[in-house]
Amino acid sequence: MEEDMEENAKVSACLTQLEQQYAADPKNIVYGFYIEKLKGNLNSFAREVFRSIDSLMHPYGSESEDCYEFCDQKDQVQSDYENRSCDCIRLPDGRIVSRYDYAVSGKFEIRNGQVYERNSGQLKQSKRTHKAKKMKALPDYPFKKLYKTMHDYAINYCNYEYDEESLGYGFYCNPYAMWDWFQIGGRWPVTFLVKDTCTEYSYGERSWGNNELEYPAPEGYMWVSAARKKDIEWAVMKDWYIQQAKKRFNALEAMFVSGLAEPDDHLRVEDGCVYSYWDLIYKIGETEEEYLNRLGYPDSRQYPVSFCDLIDENHWNAQEHDYKSPENDEVLAQTWEETIQQYIDDLDDDDVLVSIDYHM
Repeated sequence: MEEDMEENAKVSACLTQLEQQYAADPKNIVYGFYIEKLKGNLNSFAREVFRSIDSLMHPYGSESEDCYEFCDQKDQVQSDYENRSCDCIRLPDGRIVSRYDYAVSGKFEIRNGQVYERNSGQLKQSKRTHKAKKMKALPDYPFKKLYKTMHDYAINYCNYEYDEESLGYGFYCNPYAMWDWFQIGGRWPVTFLVKDTCTEYSYGERSWGNNELEYPAPEGYMWVSAARKKDIEWAVMKDWYIQQAKKRFNALEAMFVSGLAEPDDHLRVEDGCVYSYWDLIYKIGETEEEYLNRLGYPDSRQYPVSFCDLIDENHWNAQEHDYKSPENDEVLAQTWEETIQQYIDDLDDDDVLVSIDYHM
């Protein structure tokens, strides 16, 4: 307990110092990055959550080299080497190189069957300069003529590696990769609602796009990115979402029914429907009840959350996977929302739920 308190004090002190430095040098984005890291580790529970999630996500990381396997591309390499070609340029010394070779790439180009020098003269235009005229364009030059061996082609053109065990050409990767970076919270920090007296939670990290935004919570509560199931105020969350949806409906109705709102760069009206970019936000003439039903409120969901994936120590369950019944693989066993509800319902009260923002 004392060690945790000491660690909490150290993190808090470091955070205060960084915030002061960031205030004096707001253009230094490195400060902002580490400030968010520290905010996500302010208490021992949050630090344990981060360690656990880091371990849980590791096998699915695109840069997790200990999970790498060789992806053999030998058959494709052989087929391309024997049947395909590329545009080439014969240099003044007689060498023939691909138009993407470092010797010509960015400096010369092929246009209308001839070689032009790029960014030539004061106007920086492509011209048939003296240098360019000494070169000859060779369109659709066969790879078999450009490279003496398939090995040379695979290594120097495709940038593949040679695997001695499989005697193949290809690259090493994690075949189970699902992310190249992730954050707890990230772009969606408003995930779970807990009482402001809750001691086991994590704010997570804010993404660069929302690190200065404020997300109001009902009085006596706070939004977090990780908490125990038993501490999450599911009913209060649901009521909060419904109340916010009603406010949104009233505002939209006032804007569009009264004619106060005009379509602009991101708002458009089509067939009585109002879209913000590609999202349908309002149907002209619909009632509040119809609006709420369209959004899914109120509904029978006990847990008012939605995720694209579910991950635990056993597996990574993605939304796009089909959920078939064991008896008939042509019949959906349940919807994705039902899967989420069942998953949370089956958790123990002390189990921790964490919102993860990941990118691939």
